[in-house]
Amino acid sequence: MYNLVLLAARPPEWTHEQFIAWWRGDHAELTYRLPGLRAWRHTEIDAALEPRSEGWDGVSVLSFDSPEDLRKALASPSGPRPSHRSAT
Repeated sequence: MYNLVLLAARPPEWTHEQFIAWWRGDHAELTYRLPGLRAWRHTEIDAALEPRSEGWDGVSVLSFDSPEDLRKALASPSGPRPSHRSAT
C-alpha cells in the first residue's frame, strides 16, 4: 500500500466549519473519483497541541496499491494541488 499524506488548511476568508463542510462535501466527491484510489481517510483538526501545529484544519491519507497508481492519480485532472502555505 502506498499512501499520500496531506495537511489541509482553509483559505483565509473561510471559517473552519465552512472548510470542513466543503472538504467533506464537494471536495470529497472529486477525491473519490481519483483513479486507483483504494482508501481515503481524513480527520479534522480542531485544536493544535503545540504552536508549530497551529493553522491546519485537517489531515488526509489517500491509499493506492502501487507507486504507479499514485502517480496516475497525481497526474489526473482531479489530482491534489499544492496548498498556498508551507509546512515550515
